[in-house]
Amino acid sequence: ACQTVAIADAVGRIGVDTLCAYPPGIPLWLTGEQITAVAITQLQHIHRSGGVITGNPDAELKTLRVVNLV
Repeated sequence: ACQTVAIADAVGRIGVDTLCAYPPGIPLWLTGEQITAVAITQLQHIHRSGGVITGNPDAELKTLRVVNLV
């Protein structure tokens, strides 16, 4: 099962979705990988700079889906 959390609360959690940023076109994390603060910073920078983020249901990049630990 998964839950949606604020992007700041996703650090250290396991991602449900594979998020890929264009440019450069390389996934920042794959499904099942731990979400790091560095990856979120990169994701937000690319998003603010006009890049395209694929794989996240929230187009505004305010939330991420993570594995529900309950």
